[in-house]
Amino acid sequence: MTQLRSRTSPAPIVSAILFTVGCAALCGPARSQETRAPIPIEVAVDQPGRLVPRLPEFGFVPGTPARLFAITRAEAEGQMDRVDAMDPATKAREALFDAATLNTALAAAGAQVENPARVPQFSFADASTLRVELSGVVYGWPIGAEKAEVRLLVPANASAQAIAPGDAAVAAIVADDLVVRSADGDTRRVTFDGRPQDIVYGGAAHRAEFGIKDGLWWDASGRRLAFSREDMRPIDVYPYADYRTLPAQPEHGRYPMAGRTHSRVQIGVFDREAMRLVYLEGDPDADVYWTNVTFSPDGAQVYVALVDRAQSNMELCRFDAETGARIDVVLRESLPRWIEPEHGPIFLPDGQGFLWFSSMDGHRHLYRHALDGELLHRETHGPFDIRSLVRISPDASTAYVMAGGADPCHQHLYRVRLGAPTPPMQLDSNPEAKLRGLTQYGPGFHLCEVADDGTILDAWSSLDRPGYLFVHLPDGTRELLAQAEDPLAPYLIGNQQRFTVEAEDGTTLHGHVLLPPRPTRRSRHPVLLYVYGGPHAQLVQERWQGGASPWLQFMASQGYVVVRLDGRGTPHRGIGFEQAIHRHLGELEVLDQVRALEWVRANVPYADLDRTGVHGWSYGGYMTLRLMLLEADRFVCGVSGAPVTDWARYETGYGERYMDTPQENPEGYEASSVLPIADRLKGRLLLVHGTDDKTVMFSHSMAFLRAAIDAGKDLDFMAYPMALHGLRGADRAHFQRKMTAFFAEHLPVVAPSARDR
Repeated sequence: MTQLRSRTSPAPIVSAILFTVGCAALCGPARSQETRAPIPIEVAVDQPGRLVPRLPEFGFVPGTPARLFAITRAEAEGQMDRVDAMDPATKAREALFDAATLNTALAAAGAQVENPARVPQFSFADASTLRVELSGVVYGWPIGAEKAEVRLLVPANASAQAIAPGDAAVAAIVADDLVVRSADGDTRRVTFDGRPQDIVYGGAAHRAEFGIKDGLWWDASGRRLAFSREDMRPIDVYPYADYRTLPAQPEHGRYPMAGRTHSRVQIGVFDREAMRLVYLEGDPDADVYWTNVTFSPDGAQVYVALVDRAQSNMELCRFDAETGARIDVVLRESLPRWIEPEHGPIFLPDGQGFLWFSSMDGHRHLYRHALDGELLHRETHGPFDIRSLVRISPDASTAYVMAGGADPCHQHLYRVRLGAPTPPMQLDSNPEAKLRGLTQYGPGFHLCEVADDGTILDAWSSLDRPGYLFVHLPDGTRELLAQAEDPLAPYLIGNQQRFTVEAEDGTTLHGHVLLPPRPTRRSRHPVLLYVYGGPHAQLVQERWQGGASPWLQFMASQGYVVVRLDGRGTPHRGIGFEQAIHRHLGELEVLDQVRALEWVRANVPYADLDRTGVHGWSYGGYMTLRLMLLEADRFVCGVSGAPVTDWARYETGYGERYMDTPQENPEGYEASSVLPIADRLKGRLLLVHGTDDKTVMFSHSMAFLRAAIDAGKDLDFMAYPMALHGLRGADRAHFQRKMTAFFAEHLPVVAPSARDR
């Protein structure tokens, strides 16, 4: 059952006085807005932060149980940021320092301070010392001292870096090779053959798949460094171009397309005390992904999850960090469609084993293993996914995790009592339950931090609550620290609602709709479907505005019915839901998005489904094309950004996970491509792409343009010179204005006449 939520009211609104029951649920004004105007485009595009709720910044002071720090930001010229310590039980504050004091001390140590009135990003080295990193220099500041201290210098012109625990050393990629510099200034060059797009050190190997975000990893002591070496020479050369020069210059590049040869990765280990470099033992001919590199707590061993090219089998292997020799296989897992490890072993503080994320039972849960890999028991269980591990208590008795629970659009903090479940596992509010929800007092979306003593900071919002910040104390009490103001209060806006529909197989799908302000009996409002629809992205969440972006809020305020839906293939619903799209991308996802439009037709009486547009970026750009071609009669127009147009042109790791190779699945690749069906285009299409996109290559759009020309189909095209996959800065603002004008032309909001109001 769906519920109407106003944008500010803390409870669902019930109305029985409008012209129909359906319109009563969807037309009722959120509040008196006679003097308010819709959101201006200048705010939505140039100042989107004004539409985002703001909570003050709080954090934990290390080594001081139940002590917080709070940053108060300056709000007017002539003021400055201030940082206080706070006792969360009493809310008593004690001044720690202000921006002027900190920045004066940093300047005395040679730091370049951009804004003396702002506190730069910092962390605590200990309870009385700040750690600040500015322009490649790490400073330490004993709070109150007149001068900060230089703790570590990062080599100049580093393209990637990783700082060892305690700032003992820094690993950096300089001129394509690995350099390690100690805090005392001793600098060692570790590699000598790095070359752009050929031999890459310290990068996010395998194109950042499998949870890989970087390629430099220190052990806990800061003695040993593991790093990736990616030999990209087996990959076909791909011609990049720099259009900023005269004449344009070719740039050497490579891109591993599905079914073709991809890179070979090795993991090196450098011991900066022994000055020894070794590489982990591996078969140079094996076509595998090296993922989730993790040191053992003592730094003596390195664990790596090796995934085969088919991405159906994984071996967690253990290596000797001193010699690089492979010791053994700790555990094996396989799944018939795909396996995707995104976390290494999580070692328990008591040294009695590790936790491992696995989806072997159909949902993502935590399992406990002995150090030799023996499976001891599962720590969590149930029809929901564990999304992240927040903290393990120092005594290894308790873990804190984030999960959706009964509603996948929610996110809550749960406490897990580690150990074999006795009695059998239960999800309960009972204090003795193995898995206990801690934030269910506030239905919605929670983001939490947990201190060693169990104190919890909880930032919570819901569809109509901009945000609260609570602190949960170890004794079970809870205190409100701050409440965000409604950033939409100055503007004329409509209501919003979450809804559910059923796919053709009975699967429940979750959607969200932003409604225009002041709909009338005879209003006919155009519909805008915003789509992503692919793996690793959940659009619909029980958070402020359902997670909708400022631009979508703007479009709704202009009079559009803005709809979003998470169909099959999206995350947090178990592997059956996510893997339903295997080998047939762009089929079930299209059917599911159509269900959202059918819900609008049945439930929003003033929505004009004969005037529907669609927009998405990346996978959403692909989905925009699929929808406009396979459901051509439904869409008047659409804006497709950086779309995949043919999965055979996309990368190995991602593309083969969902489609297998073109050689193994030629029918699936043919059916999922938009190139053979370009002749079905009916609506007006704006195609947008950055020329330097290294994720979805510019050639995808070139191929679709060729197919459209050959089919005699007209469309609009906008290229952003040298823009990467995600538009930024002036490019993004320009695009959003252009897209707004495009929809205003081809999908206009028509004001009702006076007699229709």
